[in-house]
Amino acid sequence: MNRAISGNSDEHLQALANLSHAITSDIFIDDILNLVVLAAARATSMDACHLWLVDRAGGNSLRLVATHVSGLDMAAGKAPAMGEAIARCALEEKRLVVIGDVSRDGRFAEKELAAELAIVSMASVPMMDDSGSPAGAINCFARKAHKLTQHDIDLVTSLAGQTAKIIRDAERMVRASIIKIELETLKKIALAQKIIMDRKKLAGGMAIKWLEQRSTDTCTSLHDVAEAILLANECEL
Repeated sequence: MNRAISGNSDEHLQALANLSHAITSDIFIDDILNLVVLAAARATSMDACHLWLVDRAGGNSLRLVATHVSGLDMAAGKAPAMGEAIARCALEEKRLVVIGDVSRDGRFAEKELAAELAIVSMASVPMMDDSGSPAGAINCFARKAHKLTQHDIDLVTSLAGQTAKIIRDAERMVRASIIKIELETLKKIALAQKIIMDRKKLAGGMAIKWLEQRSTDTCTSLHDVAEAILLANECEL
């Protein structure tokens, strides 16, 4: 591998390691995933990289989320999706899958597209989290026969592991944020319920029904109704 390329990829891997500690900053997960495919392309000296994530909400289907092609960033929605079946194989087998010639491998389904784009070789690296659960896969493509060195494999495997950790940490933050919002909503509804009970002399169940009916009549969420009642109550104090 070219020393300049190796040096650049090492820098990108270090940057990704640092990002795992800065996930709460202004860096968005999409930016991180775009950086991952860029680092993977440089780490393997290949021409294109796709990043697939496991969509647990969609029945563990795979979703193309980031693509890097020939030094140019491309939105995943505009990039030709290739190698999903190979990515699935890598995840099921929990190991790197390398194909020297995609036109001769029965597992590779997009042979016509590969021929159109002059794709010859590919490698798929599974992204597994610390518990061994699949997070996704990184697919790398080359326009000529390409053999990965052990250094290439070590770099992209490290990258895949770090990416899985970043995704796991991001998911935990999202879940924690959702729980916090839900708890705050329940607290506001409970306070609004007490206000309605006191003002309208209603029992607890009837007060909740009043709030729900108000939500229906105004086409707003129960959270917004409760918030409006709390605000009105503060203004009257």
